[in-house]
Amino acid sequence: MGMTVAETTKKPLPPKLVMTENAYLTQYMHTLQEKLLHLQTRQTTLLPWADVVRALADETLQCVHTNRQLWRRVNDHAAFLELLHAWSQRTLDPTSPSHWSRSPCLFGGDVLPRHFAVKWLAMQMYHQRDTVFAHADAFGHEDASFVRAQPTGGFVGAAQLFLPHAIDSIVDAWVMAQAAYAVHSSTMSVVVTSPEVDIVYAREATALSPTQWLVGNCIYGRFTKRDSKATTIVLRTITDDEMQPIDAPLWTTGCQLWYGGFVILNHVFWIYKLMVAGYQSRKRPTIPRASKPIFPWTTRGRPMVRLI
Repeated sequence: MGMTVAETTKKPLPPKLVMTENAYLTQYMHTLQEKLLHLQTRQTTLLPWADVVRALADETLQCVHTNRQLWRRVNDHAAFLELLHAWSQRTLDPTSPSHWSRSPCLFGGDVLPRHFAVKWLAMQMYHQRDTVFAHADAFGHEDASFVRAQPTGGFVGAAQLFLPHAIDSIVDAWVMAQAAYAVHSSTMSVVVTSPEVDIVYAREATALSPTQWLVGNCIYGRFTKRDSKATTIVLRTITDDEMQPIDAPLWTTGCQLWYGGFVILNHVFWIYKLMVAGYQSRKRPTIPRASKPIFPWTTRGRPMVRLI
């Protein structure tokens, strides 16, 4: 007779549901340490509240200053446009606006509108200098710049090099030349006898626009000191749309030249400075002239100037 043994299987014990107090406190301490470490890490990457408040206050103040500056610029621009329009209307002769001898005079009119107009034209000259540089090859690559006299009493100028000139320097040049003209205006009766001849315009049509006229041959101003026989001529090629407040990409300013010189002999005129968009030449080429001298000029028989 055999004996069978009943197999008994041991059941797994249930999980321990109750922690001892010591184990619970130990686990809670580790959790707090992890959170504390996380807070410390975040605190090291953040600015103190005092610095944050100070930065926000500074940024707000800067925004206020910027906003005020923008409003001031807008108001100045509006006032400038109004003055420029009034200046153009006062100096324009409606009977014959296209005739070069009756065009607006830059150095005529009230002081404040004239100042705005001079500075505006100088700024256009500065912003349009890239166009001047693009046409630099048209002047050739000779080392010397020169001025030739015409039998009619005019002269033709050419320059080969172009360098940028800061806007402040251009404006200062205008102001200095205008101041020198004002100081010596009482002694310039031979050179200039009336304000209308300070600016000489000559117009010709262009292909840019059917309503646009190119002031290709123009003398913007001449300033002469009788005692030193030194004459400065401000010469620039522009278009008549410069009289309108247009955007910078549409400006069509040409180039500007400054000539200074004096008479050495009866038929020789020496150039001691030549500037084209800021380029200065100290070379002194002689200029043989016709029997009638170029300087001093009178109101009649005004010479025409051309850039080549």
